Amino acid sequence: MPPGVYDRPMPVRAEAEQVEFADLVLRAWLPADAGAIMRAADDPLIRLWNPLTPDASSLSLEAALAWCDLRADWSEGNHASWAIALAETPGEAIGSVSLFHIDEDQACCEGGYWLAEGSRGSGVAGRALKAAVRYAFDRLALHRVEIFHSVENVASCKTAERASLRLEGLHRQSHRYGDGRFHDEHCHAVLVEDLS
Repeated sequence: MPPGVYDRPMPVRAEAEQVEFADLVLRAWLPADAGAIMRAADDPLIRLWNPLTPDASSLSLEAALAWCDLRADWSEGNHASWAIALAETPGEAIGSVSLFHIDEDQACCEGGYWLAEGSRGSGVAGRALKAAVRYAFDRLALHRVEIFHSVENVASCKTAERASLRLEGLHRQSHRYGDGRFHDEHCHAVLVEDLS
C-alpha cells in the first residue's frame, strides 16, 4: 500500500493487552496499583505536567482504585493504557504510558507517559513510549502517533525524541497544566513509515 493510504484501523480490545519490550512489561492497571497511583498523584512533577486529577489534588484510595479500573477498561475503544513495570518486577508499577484520543477515521492518536520519581532518568519512559508506538502501528494499524508537552518539560522532549518522535512544531499557549497556566507546547510525531 502506498504511503499515506491506509485501511481502517483495528478496534481497540475491551481488555488491556500486555506488551513486552526490552526490559519492560506494559500491563493492565490492577487494584494493587492504587498505592502507586496515590503516590504519583502527590508527586510534584506529575502534578505539574500530567496531573491525575482535574485540579491536581491528592487521591483517596477509593479514587485511586477507580482510576486503575478506568485505565484497565478499554471497552470504549478510545484509549489503550498500561502500567509500566520492569520485567524482573512485573507487579510493581513504576509509571504509565497510554495511547488516547484514538481516532479511527484519521488513523491517529496521542500518547502520554509519566514515571515515578525513582525511575526517572533511566530511559524507561522512552522505551515504554517506543513499545506503545509499536503497538499503535502493529496492533491497531494506526499511521500516526503524536505527543504534546510543555516546552518547559525538557525531560518529556528527550523522551519523545528517544522514541523516534520528531519535533514538528510549537503550539502557543495550547494547554493549561497543573500550575493553572497555559503553556506553549511542542508537538512531536511519528508515522508508521518512519519506523519501517
